[in-house]
Amino acid sequence: MKVALIGSNGTLATAFGKYCNDQNHHLSVFGRSKPKYYHCDSFYELDLMSDTLDKKELYDADVLIYASGAGVQSYKNDSDEIIYRLNVEVPIRLHRLFCKNTFGGGKTFISFGSYFEIGENIENRSFTENDLLLSMRRVPNTYCISKRLLSRYFSSVYNNVPFYHFILPTIYGEHEDENRLIPYLLKAIKEGKKLSFTSGEQIRQYLYVDEVPRIIEESIKRHIPSGIYNIEGNETLTVKQLVCMLLLAYNIEPDMSIFGAVKRKDEGMKILQLDGSKLNSMIDHHCTNTILSVIGKYENNKNGV
Repeated sequence: MKVALIGSNGTLATAFGKYCNDQNHHLSVFGRSKPKYYHCDSFYELDLMSDTLDKKELYDADVLIYASGAGVQSYKNDSDEIIYRLNVEVPIRLHRLFCKNTFGGGKTFISFGSYFEIGENIENRSFTENDLLLSMRRVPNTYCISKRLLSRYFSSVYNNVPFYHFILPTIYGEHEDENRLIPYLLKAIKEGKKLSFTSGEQIRQYLYVDEVPRIIEESIKRHIPSGIYNIEGNETLTVKQLVCMLLLAYNIEPDMSIFGAVKRKDEGMKILQLDGSKLNSMIDHHCTNTILSVIGKYENNKNGV
């Protein structure tokens, strides 16, 4: 299989790169920097904010995966222009060009949404694909708006070229940004730093990122219909439960005073859960990794393994 991957060193892109290496897929990578944790057969420097997308190499692959984006990490303060460009304009343009340059069968376009598109919610239930698409709940930032726009595009478009737009829960992995919750916590534990969190009552689904490429390849092999699919996280925890679980794993008794000192704009999204039954009925993949089962990989990554 020939895979074209847009985005080189993000958490999701790295998972795809490593998976393609393991499966001996021919991999072409397009991004601003060469991959750090995996190898590729071809690397093409590409700045999505300024470079043209009319590159024939992008559309030669059997599978084109758009694993780039902006606005995921609030501390980066990406401008609205960057967020809309990378999360809406570029993937739509890529999809249209991919379809235009695809002759014959056997090609697939892959993109991603987020369960943050649900918006502010206190209902303790899992949202189907339609629930998410029809949500008019308020959202706290441009990132959520941009992801809603992209999902609505894929809910409306029709083309003979297969595409899958996967809605993801909170993904985690040893190559994620050090400012995200799990690596931040592990670093603080190791260095003995004082911890500080929100109330910790937000409920989130968690999915180990290496599960994603396996799920997607099985979807392609089974030729499931084009469309939007939720990938349901296999662990559902409050932030407080996650923090306490990791502290106890390092034999540290949790101090409840660490919760409630920090405020975040997304606190209105109390409960975010995906219903993945639509996809689960079409493929035979069962997620086995848990947060505790992969903590050692975070340590190995810090040691350069």
